[in-house]
Amino acid sequence: MNGKLAAAMMAVALAGCAGKKAAGPTLSPQERSRGLYEVDRRFARLAAEQGPARAFLQYADGQSLRLNPTGPNTLGRDALAAELRDLPPGGLTWIPRFAEAAVSGELGWTWGDYVMRGPQGERRGRYVTVWRMTPLGWRIAGDIGTSAP
Repeated sequence: MNGKLAAAMMAVALAGCAGKKAAGPTLSPQERSRGLYEVDRRFARLAAEQGPARAFLQYADGQSLRLNPTGPNTLGRDALAAELRDLPPGGLTWIPRFAEAAVSGELGWTWGDYVMRGPQGERRGRYVTVWRMTPLGWRIAGDIGTSAP
């Protein structure tokens, strides 16, 4: 999947959420954002304790997309987990710094700092994750990271 197609898919997914009313209790934008921030913290904790593959299996689904800086993008929870299966617990860690959720409660995003440790050493950078609400809770819609110079 090329970058233009991936960007178009993300735009369609985001547009599909526009104008819909979320079911459930009415929360303030701040409460929604705090809740999403906590989801990303739990996601990060699971990756640190049980490995990133396990964490992505729990928080991704068949529509989750990682925009890779080089090579093809990765689509689906199984493909995401397969890419990360050789990383042990602590091999990929991150700290969420900010979260914002839409008033509808159907879409949100988080960003933060990550560290990846592997045979070639340590890489640091920042990430952005776009989340969508599903009947099972928040799931990754799109994920992208960039290495720090």
